[in-house]
Amino acid sequence: MLTSRSIASRSSVLKTPCTRVPNVVGGGLISGVRSKPHPLAAAAVETSTSSRTDERGFALKEDGTYDLSAPPPFTLQDIRSAIPEQCWKKGTLKSVFHLVKDVSIAAGLAAAAVAINAWWAWPIYWFAQGTMFWSLFVVGHDCGHQSFSNNRALNDLVGNITHASILVPYHGWRISHRTHHANHGHCENDESWYPVKKAELDTLRSPGKEGSHYDPSCNLYAPSEKNMLTIHMTLMAFPVYLWRCTPGKEGSNYDPSCNLYAPNEKNMVSAGFLDLVFKLTIHMSLVAFPVYLWKRSPGKVGSHYDPSCNLYAPNKKDMILTSNAFMVGMLGVLAGLTYFLGLPAMLNLYFAPYIIGVMWLDIVTYLHHHGPSDEKEQMPWYRGEAWSYFRGGLSSIDRDFGIFNKIHHNIETHVLHHLFSQMPHYNLVEATNAVKPVMGPYYREPEKSKGWFPTHLIAPFIRSFKNDHYVEDTGDIVFYKRSEAVLAGLVGKWKATA
Repeated sequence: MLTSRSIASRSSVLKTPCTRVPNVVGGGLISGVRSKPHPLAAAAVETSTSSRTDERGFALKEDGTYDLSAPPPFTLQDIRSAIPEQCWKKGTLKSVFHLVKDVSIAAGLAAAAVAINAWWAWPIYWFAQGTMFWSLFVVGHDCGHQSFSNNRALNDLVGNITHASILVPYHGWRISHRTHHANHGHCENDESWYPVKKAELDTLRSPGKEGSHYDPSCNLYAPSEKNMLTIHMTLMAFPVYLWRCTPGKEGSNYDPSCNLYAPNEKNMVSAGFLDLVFKLTIHMSLVAFPVYLWKRSPGKVGSHYDPSCNLYAPNKKDMILTSNAFMVGMLGVLAGLTYFLGLPAMLNLYFAPYIIGVMWLDIVTYLHHHGPSDEKEQMPWYRGEAWSYFRGGLSSIDRDFGIFNKIHHNIETHVLHHLFSQMPHYNLVEATNAVKPVMGPYYREPEKSKGWFPTHLIAPFIRSFKNDHYVEDTGDIVFYKRSEAVLAGLVGKWKATA
């Protein structure tokens, strides 16, 4: 297992490509994560061309700015040595205090909302309770990293309870999240919010067919099929059409091998067109997390609920089933409460806050890996010989979430968390301040919130969705490029442009 000390001692080994990391940690497995061969091992090498450095050895670009895609002049051990020893200590009572505080606030908010029961109070409650749902997620997140306490059984129990309470399968997500940490910053092997490749974007090209499904004269239809366009038939025909196609035709809209599809269109069905839509558009990405739990990220197969998913080693099956059982139990609780309180009450009390909590999760995790505050800076993504655990971790971003920093358990200190994930959240601020002198320009000082609400993050969030659409299929160091078709809203002919 990767621990704060073992990572540091293996810093030189962790500079090797992704495919060799699992051989160092647990014979091919990282906390139940299956290692996979590198899909682009033979890709053309594109490394930093910086030859100029400042007096401290930090690489400079031709324009005199720092080249943060270049290998840093310090090591993971240098960062480890700068962290005060007390920052590694886990306090079980302190962690339990944060958990009890979160649960108490969530219960108090629900009681207050029911007592007030006014139209103007419910939206306030939705946002506040959704914020607390995200806080509970972070508690379960820390349990997954074993930073909640030194007792794994306690960590897993608390993690299962807190995550099931917000409809997240604890062990399934824990293992996929470890995959994310083990491969952070890698174009292909990262597990969440990794970039779309140009080839994937090209699969979304419009077929260029003419006519309308509502036009009886459209060349889609044979003469015997035109009478299907009557009102009474169209009211019930669409689901049947999606599953079975039009009468007289074979196949299904869900089957990539259906003769409906040309060879270059099959990927739109099999690779998951909607998955990419969720990833490339703001309004869809805000609710992407439940889809990710069910289907994983674009280009990856399996489900967090499926014990046979290739995310999991065979000996993790019982863990996945255990978390699924907790989920079933929570669904039973929600069903019972809906029966006794009624659907309108549960929509207000639970389901609306749940959506807000999902939005918090998607926004925060996206901003930790996209959209630096400096609009001129681009975040590097790596593959091949250029990738290492260390460089991948340095490509994450700290953020200032204003008043929510403490509410969300210092989730803003993301860089150090990615490098040393077993450090308790309540020690991350002190540790981050201690390593800044070592990291120099590689630590991107977060833009400070102008007030209690982090409105300053709106600009980099929107800017990233306007510009960060895809990366090239080859090259060991790549940066996001912009697609005018994505910017236009996923309509018309797709054309990826640099």
